[in-house]
Amino acid sequence: MKQNTPEWLEMRKKCIGASDAPIIMGVSPYKTPYQLWEEKSGLREPPPMSSSMKHGHEIEQHARDMYALIKGIRTEPVVLFDMDRKWMMASLDGVSKCGQHAIEIKRANKHDHELARQGLIPEKYYPQLQHQMQVGCWKSIDYVSIGTVMEECGEYDTQIITVPRDQDYIDDLIPKLEIFEYKLRAGIAPELCDRDFVEISDNNWLGMCEAYNHFKKQKYDAEAMMESIKIRMIEASYGRNAKGCGLMLYKSIRKGNVMYDKIPQLKDLDLEQYRKPSSEVWTIREKKDPVSE
Repeated sequence: MKQNTPEWLEMRKKCIGASDAPIIMGVSPYKTPYQLWEEKSGLREPPPMSSSMKHGHEIEQHARDMYALIKGIRTEPVVLFDMDRKWMMASLDGVSKCGQHAIEIKRANKHDHELARQGLIPEKYYPQLQHQMQVGCWKSIDYVSIGTVMEECGEYDTQIITVPRDQDYIDDLIPKLEIFEYKLRAGIAPELCDRDFVEISDNNWLGMCEAYNHFKKQKYDAEAMMESIKIRMIEASYGRNAKGCGLMLYKSIRKGNVMYDKIPQLKDLDLEQYRKPSSEVWTIREKKDPVSE
């Protein structure tokens, strides 16, 4: 499968790619797990490619040529899938013909490239590299950072850092990817984080919040008072069905919920195929309620 083809783009919606790993691990500054889930579920259009991303794609061949010049190893783009988890994929910027060497190219900003000059890689790329090593069964991968020297002349500084496989990190990464992949198939949204909300503090919003809280309190006070009166009415009727003044008080039996997880015949049955289509629901709750960070 070739990268950036319609087939590749469609496959990325169904699979978990290496570039998704930093998002799922919560270290990506660009996207949240919920936003990624929305995109893969077709509920949100992916953002258009930025000019820096386009430039990064444009200089990939230059980076592969520089890598070959420095390391003596030629590489080509390859799409790979994990042997055990078919939904786990990696689109590599370069893999050698022998399959023993792989590279990840980044058109780095000034801060990220300075880290590379110090032999470091940004935290936001670490899960991606470990994901790639898991899929490709490599013990290391070369991180290639391309920094600008004189962009108008096409001159770039190339830094290469060999990143070793971190099996402890991979063992922590895979379960999180599996949970996200399951939720994607099941249509279950990940928890929202703080970055999934826009902050609004204008007078119009303030007025609506105050009005909502006012009526919410009135509702709770009314419900509490109605429940108290109902208890007194049950006592006044001595537990019998009663009517009067336009009201009826009567007892009915409500069946308990079916505990589907206790039905042995359903143990290995995928109930998701019987679920009704998802629908959009808006909820209002107090900010102090727990939201994952």
